Amino acid sequence: MQKIIGSKFLGSSEIRLLELTEQELKMRTSEIAALKCPGFDYFLEAFIIKEMLNDMDNANPALGLQQKIDVIFHYAEYDA
Repeated sequence: MQKIIGSKFLGSSEIRLLELTEQELKMRTSEIAALKCPGFDYFLEAFIIKEMLNDMDNANPALGLQQKIDVIFHYAEYDA
């Protein structure tokens, strides 16, 4: 979960990482957000971010950290 600043994900945005129980995994994302981190918006599952980083490293090892973050934010805002 991540707080959005001005409707954008930013590197300076506050984040929360959640580990969910089996029961919580069956709940809607909006219910989890309201319960565990009110005021935050859903971002991405950690495994998706890990896969994206791995894919970017394989495709272009010279890609910088900020460029990787920008790609992940773009995906979260427009494609997820």
